Amino acid sequence: MMLDSTSEDDKKNYFNKKPDGLKMLSTTFENTQNDNQPLIQKLEFDYTGPNTGNYYFINPQFLMTTNSNPFVQTTRHTDIDLGSRQELILKINLEFPDALYSVDFIPSNILVRAPDSSFMYRRIVTQEKGRVSYYQSFEINYPIFYKEDYPGVKEFFDRVYALMAEEIVLKKK
Repeated sequence: MMLDSTSEDDKKNYFNKKPDGLKMLSTTFENTQNDNQPLIQKLEFDYTGPNTGNYYFINPQFLMTTNSNPFVQTTRHTDIDLGSRQELILKINLEFPDALYSVDFIPSNILVRAPDSSFMYRRIVTQEKGRVSYYQSFEINYPIFYKEDYPGVKEFFDRVYALMAEEIVLKKK
């Protein structure tokens, strides 16, 4: 017999997790009735990220439901079936009072592509007075990967998830 130590409240709130300091202002969905178009979710929110002293750390992945690498095992005994080709795009425009904060660090722009073009990760980050724009695209171009190809899949995902963990750092003036 297996005992489940997860409380009923934890089970109910599994998909309702949100980071501390996040206040959702509005949510809209586009293309919900058209399977031939990508599903687009737009969120407007107010967020104060974690801070240490005068530094505020914002991980752009804080709204993502899956922000940890699914491929952590060193070996794989079965093929990987992702179901379909996928393209995950994240666009964030962060606005902050320029008189109160300055940008201390933003992640660099980068393009990482697997040698066979099965995966591609692109990040473009720009800043201007009181604003940081963050664009990320993660493409998975094949729905199935064979267990023999797992070391390459794992290496790519390790690198991409490390890049995705890079934070934007604001400094209070």
